[in-house]
Amino acid sequence: MRYLFIGIYLLLVSSCTNSNNEDTLGIDDMKKIMWDLSVSDELRMYRLQMDTIPIEKDTSYKKQYAAIFFHHNITVDRFYKSLAFYKKDPLLFRQLIDSVSAYGNRIKNESAKISQ
Repeated sequence: MRYLFIGIYLLLVSSCTNSNNEDTLGIDDMKKIMWDLSVSDELRMYRLQMDTIPIEKDTSYKKQYAAIFFHHNITVDRFYKSLAFYKKDPLLFRQLIDSVSAYGNRIKNESAKISQ
């Protein structure tokens, strides 16, 4: 009987600490935001490489990130709190990264079909 109570207690404690609170974005939302951020970064790096005038300090990413967060109707703090939540659990973070990759591949495949 004692082990039953200990088991129930551990189950309750682990479910409370691992619960997805209201501030944490779901994996589906996070993957879309992270994909948009990575595309934004790639575009910015491409533009910087093609620019013939050296730029001392590039701050264009701040505007791009703000536009992405606005588009997804979230705040910067909420995104980074959610990211920290996923980074705490390696399995959840791995799932998030894999879903971003799969989402990107799906978008690339759909755009390839459209262009053909």
